[in-house]
Amino acid sequence: MPKIVDHESRRRQLAEATWRVIQRDGLEGVSVRNVAREAGMSVGALRHYFASQSELLSFALNLVGERIKTRIAQMPLGQDLRGDIESVVEQVLPLDEERTLETMVWLAFLGRTLVDENLAKLAASTHGELAALFRQVVEILAGHGLLSPDADVEIEARRFHALVDGLALHAMTSEPRPSADEVRRIIHYHLERITDRQCSSALVSRLVSEEVESENQKEQKAQRRERQEEQPTLRRAQPQEQRGKRREERYERRTKKREE
Repeated sequence: MPKIVDHESRRRQLAEATWRVIQRDGLEGVSVRNVAREAGMSVGALRHYFASQSELLSFALNLVGERIKTRIAQMPLGQDLRGDIESVVEQVLPLDEERTLETMVWLAFLGRTLVDENLAKLAASTHGELAALFRQVVEILAGHGLLSPDADVEIEARRFHALVDGLALHAMTSEPRPSADEVRRIIHYHLERITDRQCSSALVSRLVSEEVESENQKEQKAQRRERQEEQPTLRRAQPQEQRGKRREERYERRTKKREE
């Protein structure tokens, strides 16, 4: 029985092998032969999945963005909006071994984009997706009343994006390199600075007020249900009382007639 091969999975494995070659030998060390050897397959087998080295490099670069998007999509978000935003932003920073490798690959490709038109287009597309991510983050802050009223959403989004790009570069190249905790503190500090404390307090007050109002509504509904449940009992009791009263009235009339 012929072996079933997941074509897309094999392409990802080859792209990850390309990353490892870049990590060890730099982008100039990437060749079809070197990547094939790193992946443990023949050059002919590699060409079954990628027709050219340029196609392989394009796929390897694109995989960086795809993995970031997958991580963000799979994140369990909670009730802490600002904490969730910090967690999302951390996905594009070199804070662990996996993300450090992704950042290294991205930085290695940036120089190549100056002379490779196809890679330049792909890098521009990835950059645009990241820019959209930061714009969405700032718009969410503004939509929840957490952004200062006089803030420019577009400028704040670009500033946040530039800060994270700079942090990624510093984390990979500066000496001494900032630790993951230092990078997280900088992101937290930035969010503290761009969010308005008065707006934050107002938001908390509004949420508390809405919660209290919701509890009052629940209590009112419970009281209405109790009254509705009591009404059938009262309806059944009323005829009995009326019949007893009529009997008493008839007895009194008969008594009066006998006395007369």
